[in-house]
Amino acid sequence: MKLLLDENLSDRIIRAVIDLYPGSVHVKTVNLMHTEGMTSTRCRVL
Repeated sequence: MKLLLDENLSDRIIRAVIDLYPGSVHVKTVNLMHTEGMTSTRCRVL
């Protein structure tokens, strides 16, 4: 499972979870900051 970390969480958390959830990213990394309409049904958020 991959995680997409919400902008309200620090992007530094990725380092702590990347071993357990390879391929996980923070919204800042994929240019999704302040994006409207992101829901948990479309992505998993830690």
